[in-house]
Amino acid sequence: MNILLLIVPILMLLMFSLGLDLRPADFARVVRGPRAALIGLTAQMFGLPLVAFLVAALLGLPPVLAVGLVLLAACPGGASSNAFTMLARGDVALSVSLTAVTSVMTVLTIPMVVNLAMGHWMTTDAGLRLPLGPVLGQNAVTILLPIGAGMLLRTRRAKLADRWGDLLRKAALPLLLVMIAIFMVQQRAVLLAGVTTVALATLLLIAATMALGAFLGWAGRLRETARRAILIEVGMQNAAQAMAVAASPFLLADGAYAIPAVVYAVTMNGVLLGYLAWLRHRAPKLGMLYGCRG
Repeated sequence: MNILLLIVPILMLLMFSLGLDLRPADFARVVRGPRAALIGLTAQMFGLPLVAFLVAALLGLPPVLAVGLVLLAACPGGASSNAFTMLARGDVALSVSLTAVTSVMTVLTIPMVVNLAMGHWMTTDAGLRLPLGPVLGQNAVTILLPIGAGMLLRTRRAKLADRWGDLLRKAALPLLLVMIAIFMVQQRAVLLAGVTTVALATLLLIAATMALGAFLGWAGRLRETARRAILIEVGMQNAAQAMAVAASPFLLADGAYAIPAVVYAVTMNGVLLGYLAWLRHRAPKLGMLYGCRG
């Protein structure tokens, strides 16, 4: 059985869930409040891939894992970044807007960034490239279509969108865990051989990108809530999308490229929970938020 037959429906459900929380105003907000949005988009679209390149080079990752790390960094922010931003008392509206815009922009930028990585690490196979056409097609079906469907339902049937949104938010983590388990079983040999290095790479990526988001927010003199939103949004990527691109027989067609995303999906949540705990320690009033539903 093709693993993509399981992964694509899961990814589409996650993106549909994201669409249920989006409104056209979320895209317009980027134009109305350009400074915070521009800082977040710059970090997401340019800073993240650059950090991934540097981490892969620093650790001397094998080519497949290096490209996989860059692929992960080229993906948009994860849908659960909005929930983490809420728990951190960050600017949720900014987080949602950044997730929405990057989900659209990365449809075009993923093949560009990944092909740069392939050209750098896989020079012995000049014919190996991530084709633009199939990437656009798959991302249109798995990302844009379900997001658009969710937004349409929100516009037409708001109460139904609320009910479905609550249900899908509860299902999001179990669905992601299913994807992780599938890849762990399929790629267990490669994973066991390099799990320590990959775990270190993903931790460095998360720490460096969160630090980048925090620094740019501080340098841009943004308010505290916006800084937290950007820190989380930049530090949290859509691992499910990276897995789908890696597994697709029309794209990379090799689940080994997804190993960084699989490990990242585990470490990312641990780091962000640690960040929330630090915020709680720094400001005890945040403690009440841990009872909130995210």
